[in-house]
Formats: sequence, C-alpha cells, structure tokens
Amino acid sequence: MAVERQGPFWDMIEGRLPAPPAARLLGWKLERIDPDQGAIRVQFEGKEEFLGILAAMLDDTLGPAAGTVVATATATARVIPFQALRSSA
Repeated sequence: MAVERQGPFWDMIEGRLPAPPAARLLGWKLERIDPDQGAIRVQFEGKEEFLGILAAMLDDTLGPAAGTVVATATATARVIPFQALRSSA
C-alpha cells in the first residue's frame, strides 16, 4: 500500500500549491526525489546577485529533504556552516 503524502511540500510537488516565493526567486527546480531514502536533488539558478543569499538555497533544500521522510511534513531546523566564495574571474 502506497503512503499518501500530505502537507505543503507534497502539495507543491503534486501541483496543488505554487512554490513558495523564496523557491521561485531562487529558481528552485526538483530534479529527483526518493522518499524511501530521504533524498532529494534540487537545482537552483545561480546568479551573481545571489551571493548574499546562498544560505537560503541550502535551507530551501534541507526543509524539503526532511519532508520527504514523513507522510505529513513537519517543521525541521538544522544549522550548517556556510561560506560564500566570490569568483575572481
């Protein structure tokens, strides 16, 4: 029996809700999802002006990844050390 997944993340994935504003701004695109493994692969549109908000890209990946392992998405928080590097080119 397949598990019916519910909550804002799954509603977005199934097209029942639009992506959140931050995800749209960052060009968030789902490449692959494996709920059984708790894995998600997403793509972002990297732009020079995003250097100050790259941590938001990580956050917008971790939340959905955590949501893949529960039938009803719940809030999850995790802090990851992050350093943005600017290209010298």
